[in-house]
Amino acid sequence: MRPTAGASNLAGAAAIRSSAARIREAIERHGDGRFVAVHEGERTNPSALIRDALGFRLEQDGERLWGFTVTGWREILRGVCDPAWAARELAAADVLLVTPSQASQHQLVKKIAGEPKRLFAVKASHINNGAGA
Repeated sequence: MRPTAGASNLAGAAAIRSSAARIREAIERHGDGRFVAVHEGERTNPSALIRDALGFRLEQDGERLWGFTVTGWREILRGVCDPAWAARELAAADVLLVTPSQASQHQLVKKIAGEPKRLFAVKASHINNGAGA
């Protein structure tokens, strides 16, 4: 869980590694099944229903992103650490892509199917390389 006040940096580093590992596992396990593919701001197949979606697969500036919804983010980090703490630490480690106006929430805002969505946007390059873990 979230390291407590006075906890060692070692405990914080372990929590970050555990969070990154859980995120990587969710992407590897559910990449095609629980993430809605988005192309140029629109769903690739808006009629496709994805049960229990964790978020969206998208690209920005040539970078593949795994955009977790708030619900998806909480689901995958349940029992590992506090989701808000993980977002803050992973954003500081440059694992998350963040919209400047949402920096305090560590979220990326993307327009998807005409609606703004607030996402925890994990950079695939960091997860695939184990960076931030």
